[in-house]
Amino acid sequence: MGQAIHYRPISMFWPNKVGVVASQMIVRIGPSTSTMGPNKFFTGVVFNQHIPRKIAPTAHVNIGRQAEFIIFNFPHRAPVAVITSWEKFVTFPLSIFFERILPSCSPTFSQIGALVFTGKRRERRRRRRMPREIITLQVGQCGNQIGMEFWKQLCLEHGINKDGILEDFATQGGDRKDVFFYQADDQHYVPRALLIDLEPRVINGIQNGEYRNLYNHENVFVSDHGGGAGNNWASGYHQGKGVEEDIMDMIDREADGSDSLEGFVLCHSIAGGTGSGMGSYLLEALNDRYSKKLVQTYSVFPNQMETSDVVVQPYNSLLTLKRLTLNADCVVVLDNTALNRIAVERLHLSTPTFAQTNSLVSTVMSASTTTLRYPGYMNNDLVGLLASLIPTPRCHFLMTGYTPLTVERQANLIRKTTVLDVMRRLLQTKNIMVSSYARTKEASQAKYISILNIIQGEVDPTQVHESLQRIRERKLVNFIEWGPASIQVALSRKSPYVQTAHRVSGLMLASHTSIRHLFSKCLSQYEKLRKKQAFLDNYRKFPMFADNDLSEFDESRDIIESLVDEYKACESPDYIKWGMEDPDHILTGEGNVSGTVDPKLAL
Repeated sequence: MGQAIHYRPISMFWPNKVGVVASQMIVRIGPSTSTMGPNKFFTGVVFNQHIPRKIAPTAHVNIGRQAEFIIFNFPHRAPVAVITSWEKFVTFPLSIFFERILPSCSPTFSQIGALVFTGKRRERRRRRRMPREIITLQVGQCGNQIGMEFWKQLCLEHGINKDGILEDFATQGGDRKDVFFYQADDQHYVPRALLIDLEPRVINGIQNGEYRNLYNHENVFVSDHGGGAGNNWASGYHQGKGVEEDIMDMIDREADGSDSLEGFVLCHSIAGGTGSGMGSYLLEALNDRYSKKLVQTYSVFPNQMETSDVVVQPYNSLLTLKRLTLNADCVVVLDNTALNRIAVERLHLSTPTFAQTNSLVSTVMSASTTTLRYPGYMNNDLVGLLASLIPTPRCHFLMTGYTPLTVERQANLIRKTTVLDVMRRLLQTKNIMVSSYARTKEASQAKYISILNIIQGEVDPTQVHESLQRIRERKLVNFIEWGPASIQVALSRKSPYVQTAHRVSGLMLASHTSIRHLFSKCLSQYEKLRKKQAFLDNYRKFPMFADNDLSEFDESRDIIESLVDEYKACESPDYIKWGMEDPDHILTGEGNVSGTVDPKLAL
């Protein structure tokens, strides 16, 4: 039978011992059985002074500041774990510790800042475990700009200098650099990144900048003509098809140099030409050649509240959204509208620059990968991170929130941070980096599908437990009715090489049904242009739209309308039946592009 964790307070079996050690717990890990009585339950050990002297503890670990976790391996018996506290109260939730952390049987407990070795055999197995590498693709002007900021942040957090050499002070270890870097023959670190663009301006700036020696120059691709895609999705897609062999050779070379490749991360924008068009083609190519690998994207959505310089932005966005829906496993949505609003309202920047908004994006990207780079007992690979966030394949668009946000030279914004304060702020709309464009009634009906909070800093698990209870009591979160209603929390170490002003910081990755309003906004803008047949001649010049064949637009619109319908159906408790037993379209509303709730559903 499987392993079972049995735990009881000592006072249940030895009431007269309560005055001696008020919060001592003794735990036996053994086969699950209902016949285990109190005498067998604590066989072999009662208190610390009763432990046989010939049996040395296998592990000795401090939990928080007041407690100790000891594991004993007895010959011919199951291992016994002892929890001892030198205070009169327990400062961590024992139930969560035993039911969730201990059963994982992992040799590391990074969430409580301690390392546990449960045996020499497990230690050797841990050492042999290969990292799960991730290859980053930076496509277009926006993708390369946010990618550059991302690598700057990673170098700071891992103690790597601008030339890829590990700094002398970066000796603590415990991090997993191999996920995003590999070491060259001279031992300097090289990012697993490809820099791709159809015009040379941004990449030339990177190659002539201070980080010019960091990248592998064989992984840089710039089109020979250097003319770019002219903000035309069809041009970017067509040129991507023409240079597929060159780019896939670069990707294959990086993949072959990986021991255990887990997937790809694509950084791009959906509104321009190269990031949207060429990025779309690369998504299809990766899905075809590496069908078993995960593909995650950080997709920058255009500012919907201002007049764009790219007049065909709705066309580009719609065509890219189709590929993101069909060919990506996870899309982290970064909305320029929300980023600018946060910079103005939260950071008090009257006219935020691209560098300042890109720094917000790099902060989110680095925080979302901390559990991969500082592994713990869970969420230590990409599939583990995404599996609990994405219950159904199509609803894989995630919104993010981060707090506290600061930029340089803003010492006046530093405040006292607690776990409850961080988790409460992450749920506030003003800290979420996606604008939903929903009216008040629609916003009240939106629900969370899943939430993962990554908390960094000096955190005690007790504080997390209390914060979750407080959020539940105040009903701050409205979850779906057809799935588990819980906030997942991952505790992660901060980099010891980066000094931050705040003690605790947090990132929220969430799947929320209100994101459908962002897609509805894209659809409505597309419809305005399409009704007037505006600017379509620029697309008819390319083979996909030759002979006035605009079926690609119609197919993309249908897919996004279906996506909007599915997110709307998620708000209903009958979502499980969606698409199977809905002849009257109660759950879907037949693709209402305005994103409003069907009156039948509301009733």
